[in-house]
Amino acid sequence: MGIADASKLHHLVLVKGEIAALGMSVTPTINLLYYRRTAIVAPLNQANLITAFHTAVKASWKAAASSSWTWLSTMTRCIDDATDAGTLTVVTEAGGVAGECMPTYNAQLISKACLLRGKSYRGRVFFPSVPEGSADGNTLTAGGLALLVTVADKLDDGFTDADGNPYVPVVFSAKLSQVVTNPTTVTTTDISACTAHDPVTSLKRRKRKA
Repeated sequence: MGIADASKLHHLVLVKGEIAALGMSVTPTINLLYYRRTAIVAPLNQANLITAFHTAVKASWKAAASSSWTWLSTMTRCIDDATDAGTLTVVTEAGGVAGECMPTYNAQLISKACLLRGKSYRGRVFFPSVPEGSADGNTLTAGGLALLVTVADKLDDGFTDADGNPYVPVVFSAKLSQVVTNPTTVTTTDISACTAHDPVTSLKRRKRKA
């Protein structure tokens, strides 16, 4: 059984994309973002939440990504409700920087900070598909960094959906939360700043310990 609308406060926004095959296979990308509804103005409409999210961040996000990358879809799910199946919106729009991208294990980095200290109160966004034209070696050019700064500025702002429900970005603590069964326990902290970094990050696969 689902929960009351007044309890649907915390929301996962999942951006799925893919980097075109560059002599190898297509590489999927996934970015997870979290938002908190700060006022119950109207019943939750997840399609409207996605639309408001797109209006707030999609243009700047695409403007900083290589045209080799395609934003495939956006999904949102209420994590206060373990039974919520979520809502999916198909996008299928390419990044805006023409030309090749750097190897798929490279990423642009945006860090998320809260006013509280500790690992549970900060996070990172590894921004996919670094345009070759936005980088000089392992560092973003001034122009590339400016594009990423715009994305970071959008990600640390909130937005309001068409129904008047306001949302703010948060850091979600998997360690302090339990979202598998109802009633869930969700621990988030409001983000105070998102910061773009000029070094190009190399993503390494970590082996899980048995």
